[in-house]
Amino acid sequence: MPPLGLTGLLTLALAASAGHPAPSGLELVAPDGARPVSGDVPFLVRSAGPLRRVAFAVDGWVLDVDRRAPFGYGRDGVLDTGTLTAGPHRLSARVEIGGRTITLARTIRVAATAARPQSRPAWSDEFTGPAGRPPDRHKWGYAIGRWGRTAGELQTYTNRTANAALDGAGHLRIVARRQAAGGAAYTSARIHTLDRFEPRFGRIEARIKVPAGRGLLPAFWLLGGDQGGATEWPASGEIDVMEVVGQDPFGYQGTVHGPQAGAPTRDVEDARMARSRAPYSDGFHVYAVEWRAGSIRFLVDGQPVGDPLTPAAYASLGGRWVFTRPFYLVLNVAVGNEWTGPPDATTSWPAVMLVDWVRAYR
Repeated sequence: MPPLGLTGLLTLALAASAGHPAPSGLELVAPDGARPVSGDVPFLVRSAGPLRRVAFAVDGWVLDVDRRAPFGYGRDGVLDTGTLTAGPHRLSARVEIGGRTITLARTIRVAATAARPQSRPAWSDEFTGPAGRPPDRHKWGYAIGRWGRTAGELQTYTNRTANAALDGAGHLRIVARRQAAGGAAYTSARIHTLDRFEPRFGRIEARIKVPAGRGLLPAFWLLGGDQGGATEWPASGEIDVMEVVGQDPFGYQGTVHGPQAGAPTRDVEDARMARSRAPYSDGFHVYAVEWRAGSIRFLVDGQPVGDPLTPAAYASLGGRWVFTRPFYLVLNVAVGNEWTGPPDATTSWPAVMLVDWVRAYR
């Protein structure tokens, strides 16, 4: 990392909320926002005392500054300004110190000559590696147990490689099995990027081959980053980039879920649907969402599906637009729910969803 004693490098300490100043000696060291920068820009958190952990982000996108677990944590890093558009960007550091969580932030101004069209993802997983290897733990975690039980789902999710592993040919296999475990008749996997990668806006896409079969629901989706904390579903928000019901593999659906205005525990959904002449389960397709502060558009193989979803349109349904916070990515195959019903004798096992890659662009 280049030395931080460079001309124009200043320090700034901002508390997460008014009335709670940062402890003395806690600083985010980064370039002065008044001066445009280019190339690799160093930054760090300086503290007079011990820190439990620090997570850096640019415009809400978590930066990987330390490849060791836990993902993305470390006291310093280098920002490649060539991956950003020209103009101001928010660099933040979420610091856990002395039993408190404090956010330090400042503006980084990227020079017009530094920015370049983004041809490479800001984050991705290409799933390269030997067959049987689990998903990269620096990028993915697991939801384990009977998630979705209240919606009629019949599986238990595991962290076993029998349910989620690389195939050695550049794909991730998420496998639902007719196998009793954890009080359920089926096992499957649900993996996520919570606390690893939580984007706020951008184009997020995955190339996936879904399974077909009654009672199956393969999905690629996003959940509000504070889900399970102070803000519960649906108030945390949900963006379903892809769902294909197993018994109707000709149909695609992209959906948002959020709270009803004035009733945060009531779900308001807005969906966009498409029909295909050939089953989506016959091959790989690229499922994407273009997510902005004021719009959400779903795409399949580069083609928009219906009109964009907007705050005004969502409000007309009675919903409150909550899609401006960081969300994390989820991949899973559910078995049985209120939408699909249970599997039957025609359902083939194991049921495999193949994921070629997942990519996110700012």
